[in-house]
Amino acid sequence: ATGEILNEIENAYYTGYDTKNEFITIPNPTDGEYQIKTQGTENGNYRIEVAKIFEDENNSQQALESTAIINGVAEEGKTEEIQIEVSQDQVSQKKAITLESIVSEIDRYQKSGMIKKNEARNLQRTLKRIISLDNLSEEIENNKKIKEENKQKLQKLIAERRLKYLDALIKYIGNKPDKLISQQAKTLLIESLEYIKTRLLIN
Repeated sequence: ATGEILNEIENAYYTGYDTKNEFITIPNPTDGEYQIKTQGTENGNYRIEVAKIFEDENNSQQALESTAIINGVAEEGKTEEIQIEVSQDQVSQKKAITLESIVSEIDRYQKSGMIKKNEARNLQRTLKRIISLDNLSEEIENNKKIKEENKQKLQKLIAERRLKYLDALIKYIGNKPDKLISQQAKTLLIESLEYIKTRLLIN
């Protein structure tokens, strides 16, 4: 909001200073990666919408829009970096979601009051069990003394256990009352866990 970062992008401008909704506009953006850096001025939730408006190839009188929405939790004084990928008529968020990053997010949600302390501990305890399984999987894969056939059997068992933990965790979060885990925290955590689960199924 100071203008210093915006000056690095030609013709970009900023409006809405000191209002509830602030806007950064980049006319004719080039394709590539854009970095958004946020800094918390107080504790609470925030929402960022990144939209690219472009002309409809089939109707020059009509405009189309691609939007990426980022929801997060701000902590006073803490900065965060978000990567956005712009490609032709698409806008998407580039975000590295890992089990470790979810553990850190739970800490933030707990500090901001979105998750009660005991619930945060329970969630992190289960996540750390899954992380231990990931570490075990890596150790097995790198162990040259284990036959390939046995490796495959062990990896299958570990993958099944990880999925079981993830499914149980997603269900656990979804069933908790909002007074223990807020609705927004539920949504954000379940989205991240579903992403991890999808990656596990693909691999």
